[in-house]
Amino acid sequence: MRRFAAAFFLLVFAAAGPVVVRPSPAHAHPVGVSSGALSLDSAPPQLFIRINADEWMVITGQALPIPFPARDGEPYPIPEADQRKIAEILAASLSVSFAGEACRPALARASIVKTLDQFEGVFLLSLDCPKSEGSLDYRFSLFPRNLPGATHILQVRKGEEAAERTLTAAAPSVRVSPAALGGWWIVVRDFLGMGIHHIFSGYDHILFLLGIALGASRLLDLVKWITAFTAAHTMTFFLVALNLVSVSPRIVEPLIALSICYIAIEDTLIRRVWTKRILIFGFGLVHGMGFASILGEVDLPRANLFASVISFNLGVEAGQMAILLLVVPLLAVSKRVFKAERVVVAASVLLFLAGGAWFVERVFLSV
Repeated sequence: MRRFAAAFFLLVFAAAGPVVVRPSPAHAHPVGVSSGALSLDSAPPQLFIRINADEWMVITGQALPIPFPARDGEPYPIPEADQRKIAEILAASLSVSFAGEACRPALARASIVKTLDQFEGVFLLSLDCPKSEGSLDYRFSLFPRNLPGATHILQVRKGEEAAERTLTAAAPSVRVSPAALGGWWIVVRDFLGMGIHHIFSGYDHILFLLGIALGASRLLDLVKWITAFTAAHTMTFFLVALNLVSVSPRIVEPLIALSICYIAIEDTLIRRVWTKRILIFGFGLVHGMGFASILGEVDLPRANLFASVISFNLGVEAGQMAILLLVVPLLAVSKRVFKAERVVVAASVLLFLAGGAWFVERVFLSV
């Protein structure tokens, strides 16, 4: 029995550890997300790579020239001298081939774009390929070493057909067959997988779920709180994903960190069941904006817009349920083996430290 309790504490500490023990660079956006959009409609094929300017500097040591003042959505050309360095870095970390024959990428244009209050490097590469048909092999290895949840989202488009794949530092290569560019069921499969990956790589969302489960003394209370959280983040997820609402990540990300601090305080000091559902609903609205922000890295296929958004959200919900099915039994066993009060206090301290560290980074240390 004690082994189950120890497993629970290890799970909590594993989620909090990357922040408490070794804080990662602070960013007010989906941390560690870059994207590649490969168009097969042009000749030669073109690849757009987007990566946050702060992360580019952390990974490469090269600071992109930030324009000031800058208007949202307007591209600002990067000087030729900087473009040569960018081309060298991308050439060393990127490979594309069709039917086993390698393409030669050449940097055609490099610019920096401001979106809300963050800057991204946008690099257009022209691919000189012997073939542009057959299975696509794509490799991208430019990942922040200290961000284990970092992802690179690849989108391959041909007309209105598209395929999405998620690459990570552990799996930096992917193969996309011509059959993957298909109907709505392909979109559902791809975006469902993206949603599941997103929830499992989002430590802050996981910790908030742990906090909700930690404070529940009755199954009915847990069901009510999770229902309120799910309903709230689903609402704002669709509003943000469909571009009906736009909120700066510099507001959303610190609020998500504060939600973890709040749930830790609620579990140990306040414990007002009747107000908790309302406050969890409020924080759920904020988390929904965080869930949807990942889709800002992807040019959603217009032909299957609702299928992609709904599938991504279902993937998030599936991942959330998987986490709860793991955590709730472990938590119940740990409260029986040890005193429930000690379990709640010890885990809440870790949650508060993690949320506090994230809040400080995102407010005071972000560039």
